[in-house]
Amino acid sequence: MLGFTIDSINLFKKWNTLENFNFEEFGKKIKAKPMKKRGWKRGYYKKFIIVFNPNYGIYVMGSISNYFIGYNDIMPYKNLIIAIDILSTELGLDLHSARLYRLDLALNIQTKKSISRYTHFLFLDLPRFKRLEQDDGVRFESNKIKIAIYNKTLEVLQKRGMIIENNILRIEFRITKSIADILEIKEMEISDIYDTTVYEKLLRKFEEYYFKIKKQYINSDLANLQEITPKILKQALNNNAIIEKFGSQKEAYRAIEHWQKEGKIKDANIKSRLRKIVSDYSKNEGITQPHPLVLELDKKVSAEIEKAIKSIN
Repeated sequence: MLGFTIDSINLFKKWNTLENFNFEEFGKKIKAKPMKKRGWKRGYYKKFIIVFNPNYGIYVMGSISNYFIGYNDIMPYKNLIIAIDILSTELGLDLHSARLYRLDLALNIQTKKSISRYTHFLFLDLPRFKRLEQDDGVRFESNKIKIAIYNKTLEVLQKRGMIIENNILRIEFRITKSIADILEIKEMEISDIYDTTVYEKLLRKFEEYYFKIKKQYINSDLANLQEITPKILKQALNNNAIIEKFGSQKEAYRAIEHWQKEGKIKDANIKSRLRKIVSDYSKNEGITQPHPLVLELDKKVSAEIEKAIKSIN
């Protein structure tokens, strides 16, 4: 249940690669029904949504991990090619050469404390991403990439009625658009992920964006510092001003989002500068330090990344 897995994928087979393909039988297999858009049909196969038009092509969308191994475990990277091969055989459709339009890389981590102490308080901001709070965690979204950090233990219980004894935190790195540009591979196919150098690049992208997230800092006690300088005192006062004005760094970022909705922030550049002020005031060497739970997660994420890379080299 712990470690990395390839989760949701969106695949596409173009019509001109489907010579002599029997769309009628395929439609029966997935119990396809007509869609509002002319010529298109939608059906389902096990864990996948399938949409097709004989004059355009076939989309296959869903979690390859859940399909292959179920909800109470994760699919190891080495089994990706096996899972695609089995799905191809079952559908009568060669998916190894399918274009890849979405890819989710997910990491499950066991935490020492209850999940809510991590998901709702530690992850503050990610530049150029919209932050969304939800009951089970927090999301950061841009046009091309989404990062979801949530309570996997709770999700499995609520959706599947399965009890997991451990506290499992889920971090999902979702490339939902322009995957070929992000991973720098033209006309990317699912088979490109079988290449360990490409998978390592994906892991490094996960690492890059995870560590870009601004996380909770806590104040150091000035009484415990070895030296007090004018700069350190000024930084301490600045940081305390954030706490006194907003209550926390998280609330300061939330206030900026609220001001934007009210129309008080006139453009994205001003919003970015406001967020930088909060970041600079909240994170100062000498008078602040990362929250202990942040240190725990950062250490575990780094260890899992290196473990995954070592396993493929």
